[in-house]
Amino acid sequence: MGTSLATWTQDDDLNVETSLPKEKELYFPFQYDKYQLRTLGLLGSKASIIEGPPGTGKSETISNILCHLAATHHRVLFVSQKAQALKVVKDKLKKLGVKYLFGYLPNPGSSQLGEEDEVDGIAPQLTGLGSHIDRLMQRTVDTPQSAIEQTVEKKEKLVAQLNRTIYLQRRYYSLHQELLRLTGFDLAITDISRFAKRFSESAWQEITNTLVEIALLEDGTEGYEACDEKREFDHVFLDFEWDAKIVTDAIGAIKDDIARTGYDRRSRVFRFH
Repeated sequence: MGTSLATWTQDDDLNVETSLPKEKELYFPFQYDKYQLRTLGLLGSKASIIEGPPGTGKSETISNILCHLAATHHRVLFVSQKAQALKVVKDKLKKLGVKYLFGYLPNPGSSQLGEEDEVDGIAPQLTGLGSHIDRLMQRTVDTPQSAIEQTVEKKEKLVAQLNRTIYLQRRYYSLHQELLRLTGFDLAITDISRFAKRFSESAWQEITNTLVEIALLEDGTEGYEACDEKREFDHVFLDFEWDAKIVTDAIGAIKDDIARTGYDRRSRVFRFH
């Protein structure tokens, strides 16, 4: 069972995920997001499946991976069951304008290919490859690595500034919302240092609980104002003449009666009627 075919029946090296390269070591010429970038860390696996509905960027992800591997001195064979999938990736790579970046082997029997695709094939490219290599060997070209690094560093600074700005905006919004909640506690403090020393979290909690109780009492008062018991009470007592001497004499009579006869909590006290 030591054949290469047998390795596909085993789970070894099917879940290998390596760290992603730094920005200055990344060669993704097409747009990408963090999820597409993660595919680069899966290249160490024996096999990986990347799936998604049409239009989610699978072709761009493949094109980015091919460019990155080519730029880091790797040779890649990209195959597809459908000729159209190869054509889409080929057209993307062609837009970069990098000569001999790829060798395209179209299916001559495919009805989806035209004359332009035949021109892009590997046969016409091979005819001029030798002279292109000679020119590269004779020409002294300064590596653009320093320019790339400067661009990456500038981008990183801009990203850091953007993240800082977003953080400050979120912090401002949070503080503004807290200020709105504290508006009801706007007090005239004459001695700020003394207030800062004596005011504590427990005092703040006590104030908050008191405000909650006040709100509950206000709700209860409003409910009492609208209930039938309140209306009945008003009907009975609003016409009562609250003469101080009459009320005082009545209370005195009740007090004397209780002192004289006793009160066992079951007797009626309105005997003065």
